[in-house]
Amino acid sequence: MIKRIFVLCLIWLLPASAQAKDPHSKRPAHLSSPTDYPRFTKFGPNCWNFVLVYSGALKHYRAVNLAEFWSYMSSSACQRVKSPKPGDIASLIVGAELTHSTVVLSKRKGISKGSPYPEEQVAYDDLSLLPQIPDARMIFHRCNFQDFKSRLSPTLARIEERLHDLQIKPDPLPTKEVRDMIVQTLDLLDVEPGDSPNSPRIFSILGNLVVFSQGADLELADLNRLTKALEKIQDADLKAKATIPNSR
Repeated sequence: MIKRIFVLCLIWLLPASAQAKDPHSKRPAHLSSPTDYPRFTKFGPNCWNFVLVYSGALKHYRAVNLAEFWSYMSSSACQRVKSPKPGDIASLIVGAELTHSTVVLSKRKGISKGSPYPEEQVAYDDLSLLPQIPDARMIFHRCNFQDFKSRLSPTLARIEERLHDLQIKPDPLPTKEVRDMIVQTLDLLDVEPGDSPNSPRIFSILGNLVVFSQGADLELADLNRLTKALEKIQDADLKAKATIPNSR
């Protein structure tokens, strides 16, 4: 069952395209060249995480799922615009799938990270080529997260920072620590309302932990809780997809 859960988390944390490229440091400057960013050596940041960190919504590097990303784009901190400017977020929609997001640097150039895998690092996107994909369109958001506040419990904030540390340190997370963080995150979900603004963020963090949990044996009761939580993650992503605009 653990193997099945691990595979499901990989699917939900990957944008429908190929996914992300990314930097690392707790709070990077707005650097505009891929060579400005260190290389990631482990599973972690994807395109949605990259643009959220670059834009100031997040401080830490990890994989971000669709529900969490779209919760930021749908917040009062962001507005959809027709004519993008440098610093705006461009998202590629293919069919009904939001497959990739990038930070606009110029009319033809963006910067992002394709997938959470280390094989893909930070790279430029040719914004003139992306809309040429069959049945594709681009949407743009202008965001200001300067006054955007997200209330995280001290436990969740510590777990998120620990995940970030994993991206910049060569040491793997100890199995027992991963197991304990999974249980702590499940405990948070038990008391967090399903429609809480923090729920998508907790879902993403839990998905990251599961990816790193291979070999971390869970008690049967916690394994059952995890299975139910992952079903909620899938439902949250489906709800997010339903709110993505279909019009050009």
